[in-house]
Amino acid sequence: GGTVVAVGERADAGRFSRADAELNDLATRLGAGLTLADDAADPDQAVTTRIDAEPLTAGVASLGYDWAATVNVSGAGQSLAETADGTGTLIAAAPVGPGTFVMTGDSNLVTDDDGGAYADHDNGRLVHDLCG
Repeated sequence: GGTVVAVGERADAGRFSRADAELNDLATRLGAGLTLADDAADPDQAVTTRIDAEPLTAGVASLGYDWAATVNVSGAGQSLAETADGTGTLIAAAPVGPGTFVMTGDSNLVTDDDGGAYADHDNGRLVHDLCG
């Protein structure tokens, strides 16, 4: 009954392709209804305020990130936040058995090595909500 967080990266001339493919395979085997797109949204530091009102985003008003793959959402999956440019889902969640599977296409959402986004926006709050 816990939370698994799958952190992928943008399409970048194959640099992250194998890791993203493995995360997509895991999500498919779990029946999560989430996969990373082979794309790159917001190709620079960005901040989104397109946060969906969900329990996993309680208290989150803005998220900073830098060049992300979007997440394809189907089945019981639900968006948690969209990209700043509005082209796709930045982070999503799906129930898997008694737990939750969360997928994002950018590690900057969940690390403090992100040009200040973790401290300047609600990235830390999001991580707290995911791990709570």
